[in-house]
Amino acid sequence: MKKIAIAFILFICFAGFVYSDVSSGNGDVVLGQASFNSNSINIVTGSNFYSSAMITIDTTTNRAYVADCGNNRVLWWNNIDSLTTGKQADGVLGQADFTSGSPNRNGTVSANTLCYPTKIFVDSSGNVWVADGGNSRVLKYNAPLSNGMSANIVLGQANFTSSSTNRGGSIAANTLSYPCGVSLDSSGNAWVADCSNNRVLRYNVPISNGMNANIVLGQADFTHYYPNRDMYYYGPPGANTLSYPNGVSVDSSGNVW
Repeated sequence: MKKIAIAFILFICFAGFVYSDVSSGNGDVVLGQASFNSNSINIVTGSNFYSSAMITIDTTTNRAYVADCGNNRVLWWNNIDSLTTGKQADGVLGQADFTSGSPNRNGTVSANTLCYPTKIFVDSSGNVWVADGGNSRVLKYNAPLSNGMSANIVLGQANFTSSSTNRGGSIAANTLSYPCGVSLDSSGNAWVADCSNNRVLRYNVPISNGMNANIVLGQADFTHYYPNRDMYYYGPPGANTLSYPNGVSVDSSGNVW
């Protein structure tokens, strides 16, 4: 199996991912571009990226997933061992086809649209979780996946047709503002990096549409959102504060990073 040389790509900076055999120090395969010497943006196809934000490998199915942020979609390749440079993706979420890239399919938000997705998590059942940052929500797509399918669960909004930050009102346990990360722990609880609310949230199982989070990190309660808990935005960081958290991960011991 090819090793991943670049597992995280800086947001809105690059348009491709490189896979390599780490021992050689050179890339073997590039995705999102036709060659290692290309950096073109943007012709929307199944093999081009625009501001790719993250790559995730599902070790159970051997699939690769890319959050193609600038094209408002998630792409997947069915077998990373058969990847070749510039290979066309096998599937797409957030768009109806491989040649469309507008936010929310150039219309209103719905269960089958995305707007600037930034992070992806694949759980042990093959379900795909997406931090849909521009729509201030997290979506879960139940396996098996199909092109352009609708999500099955939404967090951060009351329904699949709403997209306002903090539901258009005050911050609460059931709102999100530009979430930038999602992960599940071994018990199936969902953890979300709620970036613009300067907090990390935990949603306990069973996960349901629009539910309240059960735990908050980075804030004293569910109704505050200031960076480093300081309303004047220049307070020093502490062991119990956060400022624009960009991701979250839970290790096998249940520790949260």
